[in-house]
Amino acid sequence: MFVINKLNKSSIILFCIFALACIVYLPSLSVPFYLDDLSSIVNNPTFQSPTALNDMFSIYGMRVIGYYSLYFNYLLPYETTASYHIVNLIIHLINGCLVYKLYFAICAYLKIETHKKVALMMLVLWLLHPLNTQAVTYTVQRLASLVALFSFVALFSYLKWRVTSQFKWLFMAIVGFVCAIFTKQNAVFIPVFIYLVELFYASNVVKRKLKFSALLAMLAFAILYPFIPELLHKIDMATRENHLVTRFDYFNTQLYVHFIYLKKFLLLEPLALTIDVNIMNNSAVKALSYLIHMSILAFVVLCHKRYRLVSFSIILYYCAHIVESSIIPITDLAFEHRTYISNIALSMIAASFIVRLTHNKHKALLPCIAVIICIGLAKQAYDRNTLWQTPDKFFMNEFDMAPNNPRNLEAIGRYYAAKEKFELAEEYLSKSVDANFKLGRLTASSVTNLMKVYLALGDTQRAVMAGQKALSLVKKGTNRSEVLGTLSLVYAKMRHCDFATGLATTALKLNPYNDEAKRVLEYCG
Repeated sequence: MFVINKLNKSSIILFCIFALACIVYLPSLSVPFYLDDLSSIVNNPTFQSPTALNDMFSIYGMRVIGYYSLYFNYLLPYETTASYHIVNLIIHLINGCLVYKLYFAICAYLKIETHKKVALMMLVLWLLHPLNTQAVTYTVQRLASLVALFSFVALFSYLKWRVTSQFKWLFMAIVGFVCAIFTKQNAVFIPVFIYLVELFYASNVVKRKLKFSALLAMLAFAILYPFIPELLHKIDMATRENHLVTRFDYFNTQLYVHFIYLKKFLLLEPLALTIDVNIMNNSAVKALSYLIHMSILAFVVLCHKRYRLVSFSIILYYCAHIVESSIIPITDLAFEHRTYISNIALSMIAASFIVRLTHNKHKALLPCIAVIICIGLAKQAYDRNTLWQTPDKFFMNEFDMAPNNPRNLEAIGRYYAAKEKFELAEEYLSKSVDANFKLGRLTASSVTNLMKVYLALGDTQRAVMAGQKALSLVKKGTNRSEVLGTLSLVYAKMRHCDFATGLATTALKLNPYNDEAKRVLEYCG
């Protein structure tokens, strides 16, 4: 009689999990380009330039590897989006393998017993969770899944090096970190996470060295502080995307945003490209948020030796959000793809809890619970990917969930403009601009799209007025270039080529890759 041993059982279960993930993401292969895909890929002037390979680093800096991967997809002789989505899915599946292996590396580092059931449950929760679909199905968010891949390599290799002391693992950790940091900036969390984990779990000798180095760094900063005001100002400017929100207000809001992420992880809904959240001004909610987060951190400090895996996961969760959900003001307060890495921590805690709950008297329940979870997650993720296939249904779903969100208003306005329903496009794009004004900001894309709609309707006067108003408010060079390029197009259509040429030339000085400005110069030349 043929007997399947434990190894083969695990292999079969792993195969089934990954096969199910492929089925879940099958609809994503026919998902069209959305929103930022158009500017970052389809109409990206850098990709269209003959010197793209040489120019990539100077343009994208610490995101260069991510954009190189998109550029190589762009060069493939395929007119559909399938090749992009196949690469995204492969990255997600590789990440699943790394997540599975990472569990065992973590346990070895923490010197705790491993449980394959926990590893498999953790993999199911993370690989099939619909909250991760945005990082996989939304093409341009490949940067989120790719930085995760390199981050997982770095963390896995580092933990292996700490256990084995083999140099090859340290080398792999460094390579992984370098690749991660040049894919997306949030990889900065890796050294912070390693420092904190070592501070809690390393030997006393290592802990003393870490504490001493921290004190030394603080002392050096205190001495240098009066002499480096310009450097500190540059750092302050470089670590802000939104200059209208204070770091403190952003931080307070992010404390609440974490609860939104947790709700989505536990309840699987509401899933949305745009999360409708504003700067937190409710004092009671802020106080409660501080209390809950401080309690969680207190648990880590007091119980990290007894509950090692849970404490490790909590540290990982907070560190994974250290760039996008802490004190660095970003225009968009929340996005689902920002949870892609931190969801490992939640999956690890949830998997440990589920297995522990059924460990003794209820062992027979675990397979049933696992199957129910698999089916539930797979169904939700599959439905979410299917929704992405149809832009009109997708945008209407987004709009229904957050009808006053400026990003949603702009998205549906752009959709109607593409369908040449310009009156409806004007209505929604105007609302988007007004909604942004109420939030104390203005996005160049909402204004330029509104200007093009005015132009399509033959209302050049309103197009000019919108552009001039935007120029008085938009400060960032590339955004000003976008507005100037569209304004030059308006004047060119009005047959004021001298003025259009001047605007287009200025636009190209701010952004040499402004394709619209180049077309205006060709038209007026």
